[in-house]
This record gives sequence, structure tokens and C-alpha cells, in this order.
Amino acid sequence: MSQIQDKLKKLMQTITIIQTSPGINSSEIANQLQTSTRTVQRYVKQLREAGLIIEASSGHMGGFLLRNGYKSNPFFLTPEERTSLTLVVNSLICAEGFPFKSELSSILNKISSNLFEMSNVKDDYLSIMLPPRGNTEKTKKLIIEIKEALNAKLKIEIEYDSFSSQQVNRRTINPYHVFLHDGFWYLVGFCNLRNEIRTFRIDRIKELQMLHEKFILDKEFDIDEYIKNSWSIAKGEKTKVVIKFTPPISKLISEAIWHDSQRLESLDDGCLVFTVEVEGTWEIKK
Repeated sequence: MSQIQDKLKKLMQTITIIQTSPGINSSEIANQLQTSTRTVQRYVKQLREAGLIIEASSGHMGGFLLRNGYKSNPFFLTPEERTSLTLVVNSLICAEGFPFKSELSSILNKISSNLFEMSNVKDDYLSIMLPPRGNTEKTKKLIIEIKEALNAKLKIEIEYDSFSSQQVNRRTINPYHVFLHDGFWYLVGFCNLRNEIRTFRIDRIKELQMLHEKFILDKEFDIDEYIKNSWSIAKGEKTKVVIKFTPPISKLISEAIWHDSQRLESLDDGCLVFTVEVEGTWEIKK
């Protein structure tokens, strides 16, 4: 970052600190900026010369106050935050299975034009691999429609090709949540046909219509709680599963956390007993 960019960053940070903490003194600002009080005084002088009305009161309780109604919402990223953003952006833009790549690129360009720290966001030394699965364009259109229905708390009617029943039927759904898992997008919602919360793979929705009927979102619903006991995302009867692994696979199993409920027991011969409680067994069998 050049000296001019660094100075502009410090000036914007000074504005933000005074705006969010009226009455803050130069020592407190200096502490946040990791600079001297003399430098802070110089920043304030330059901001006043630029037209900002920054009032100051003297004495033990004195401090700065921004009075002219100036509104600023700049944000500055830490190195860890920039790394995280780089990782997500690079991964999703390069992923064939992500349906909103062009929109993400547009967002990135808007952020980059206003944030100096974003200059290295396109570095390609970090990535997450997402498998290219499902019909991207169809899924994108459906996700947008589901989001509109969810925001408006409107029920949707779908024609759904069910894998479990091998039948296509129409259902009225109260949409609760949309998420990406293993390359596929899923909708979780209350199914009025089955009278319970169900999970639907979005690319299996053949038709979708937004209804003019409101629904009340269940305030107790939490997506993490909903799938907590599943091996992956499937629901079913809670079952205790015990598997004995022999070397060298036992070492691979011990190196990862596969489920929140897992218990591992190492045996003298190098084998490993893996115990877990899951809802339904077809996913863990697969």
C-alpha cells in the first residue's frame, strides 16, 4: 500500500472512530490507530481543512465530536479477514457448480473500487474445491424465486421429482432455508402434504409457483439443530452405528472429525472402533 493510500486509510479510520464514539479524546484515537496523539491532531486538522466540522472540548472529559451530519461507513479488513475473503471469492468464482459467479464478480469489483486492501483478492494461492453438480442455470432461477418467497413469507407450490418415492407430485411448501451441500442446493421447509419439515433437492423441482398465501415462520427452527443428528443431511430414525476399522484405514479415520457424536476406541492391534449416533443409516452406509 502506498503512503497516500495509507494516509487516506488513517483519515477515514479517524472519521469512523469519532463518528462511532462521540467525545473520544486524541489519546484514545491514537491507541486505536497505533500512532501518536500529535499525529491524531494532525489528522483532525486536515479533516477540518477538508470541510468536516469536528468540534473539540478541553479538559479531563474533553474529546472530539462530528457535528455536520457527515455519514461514512468505510470498513477496513485485517490480514486474516482478507485471507478469508480471498479464499471464498476465488473458490466460488472458479467453481463450476456455483450459480452466482457473475454476480459475485460484480460485487467484488464494487468492493475493490472502494477498498485498497482488496487489491490482492484475486491471488490464486488459496481455493476450495466445489464439485460441478446439478443444473446451474435452473438452480439459480429457483433459488432466486425461493428467496423472494421466503422474504415475503409466502408459500410456494412445487412439482417435485422425489428420489425416495420415485414419483412426481405437487406439494405446498413453507420455505425456511436454502443451503449448498456436496455440490447440490437444498431447500428446507414445512411440507403441507406430509405435515412436517422436509428437505428437497432444488434441481429436482420441476416447477415452482409463488402463492398469495402467507405463512408464519417457525421461530424455533434452526438449520444447525435440524441437521445436527444426521450423518450428512438426511433425516430418519436415530440409530447407534458401530464400525471396526483395521489398519491402515483406522489411521485415516482417527485423523478427522466425522460427526459431533463420534466416539473412538483404539485397540492394541491398531484397529479402531468408531461409534456414532445418526438419524437414518443410508448416508453412512453410502
